[in-house]
Amino acid sequence: MLPQNHPHSQLFRKIEQQADNIMIGDYYRLLQALRALDKRRPGPSDKMRNALAKLENRLGISALRVQKRRLSVPALVFPAELPITAKRQIIIDAVRKNQVVVITGETGSGKTTQIPKMCLAAGLGLRGMIGLTQPRRIAAVSIASRIAAELG
Repeated sequence: MLPQNHPHSQLFRKIEQQADNIMIGDYYRLLQALRALDKRRPGPSDKMRNALAKLENRLGISALRVQKRRLSVPALVFPAELPITAKRQIIIDAVRKNQVVVITGETGSGKTTQIPKMCLAAGLGLRGMIGLTQPRRIAAVSIASRIAAELG
């Protein structure tokens, strides 16, 4: 935390207040850039004001990006024939409350195709990515196509 009278404290507070509404990667990059400004030799105040204005602009762009992503989330449909669908709300709640969730189930139960959608329903993916690992390329492409088709 920067001292109250620090020249960048206002922008720092703004970044902190917007933390839940900007891209995760942008949050850290903005703070890093703000810290880098602290390390600069004091120079013309116009240069400093220009640098701070650029950072504030980046903050706004990031917030707009998250808002745009939030508005573009498609309707999420979970096929009733997949066993994992019956546990949907339990999984969504667990993902919201815990940093790590381990989910096991039978082959064909819908884990690979439905859990990314459940993560999206839990509010993840708006400020970053939902990653799904798949060791085989053909399977990865097939799964991505299936999820894309389900999301329209």
